[in-house]
Amino acid sequence: MHIIILLAFFVSGATSLILETVWIRQLVLIFGATTLAVSTVLTCFMGGLALGAYLFGRMADRLKQPILVYAALEGCVGLWALGIPFVLEHVYPEVNRWLWQSFPAGFWAFSFIRFAAVALVILPPTTLMGATLPLLSRQVVRYQSEKAWTGRKVGILYTTNTTGAVIGAFLATFVLLPGLGVWSANAAAGVADLFLCAMVLLARKRLFISDPETGAETPGPSAAGGL
Repeated sequence: MHIIILLAFFVSGATSLILETVWIRQLVLIFGATTLAVSTVLTCFMGGLALGAYLFGRMADRLKQPILVYAALEGCVGLWALGIPFVLEHVYPEVNRWLWQSFPAGFWAFSFIRFAAVALVILPPTTLMGATLPLLSRQVVRYQSEKAWTGRKVGILYTTNTTGAVIGAFLATFVLLPGLGVWSANAAAGVADLFLCAMVLLARKRLFISDPETGAETPGPSAAGGL
């Protein structure tokens, strides 16, 4: 397994949790810090991850170059992340004000519309985040000659991503938010995702090369070793 794939999945795990922490902080400031408000944000976030894993898990086997799709999704997440602070600062406060004025006593209507408002901004990027594991797993499995090692390598991939997520949550809570603030922490994670996109695209030929006779991609010299 190439070190670039592990690095990409480690960093994407970290940026995902940084963005989750930042977005929860921003949305809670808008919609309130009640249990229901926080649960709404977390439900949308986790639901998006599950949706992305389900949708792209079904189509990953049909993709010729899963690693390129992964790079494109990371780029989309980065661009979306950079635009979210503007929406949350200039649009959603007005949405929240309208909700309180329109549904002062309508608990279910208020909760449903708030959920929809959160889903509009959280669900698209988290769906793309959830797609990363099946795509990279498919990339690794496709070029794995020994089936006995397939489960181990996918496990290493998942462990790397989880480790990155833990570190990302720590950095967001104790370093980025206290030191940089919400906007800068969000921007740092968004730029990191754009960097991942560029890194994978630039390193693609180092990961896999094409057979001149068949046109099929095979592991390059640097991809054959490693874990």
